[in-house]
Amino acid sequence: MDSGIETAVPDARAGLAHERVFLGIIALLFIVSVWGTISWCGSMSGGMPMPGGWTMSMAWMRMAGQTWLSAAASFIGMWVVMMAAMIMALIATAITAERLAPKPEWIACITGVIIIATGAFVIARAL
Repeated sequence: MDSGIETAVPDARAGLAHERVFLGIIALLFIVSVWGTISWCGSMSGGMPMPGGWTMSMAWMRMAGQTWLSAAASFIGMWVVMMAAMIMALIATAITAERLAPKPEWIACITGVIIIATGAFVIARAL
């Protein structure tokens, strides 16, 4: 008599392997975004003394020969990398919960569309 145990164990192991790969990718993205944030912010250390005794951060200064467009693109790039580092844990938790929850396929599709639309909205608002 076949109890189905033989087929359930490989399926569970495959699901666990997929989960480990997913969490590994999320951890790698987090580490890369933290590294990018630290290296980008390190290049803006220091400041420019201003009249009145205060110091203006180098984040707001253009480099020699840099256009305003490239300065804005550099700032937006730094901001996106920093936001990825800060929000990665929240996104990973939400996506993991969505992946593990039993539900019909159409709900999974709607949830995926909502996640993608939210991400597109956040990026569009940033620009």
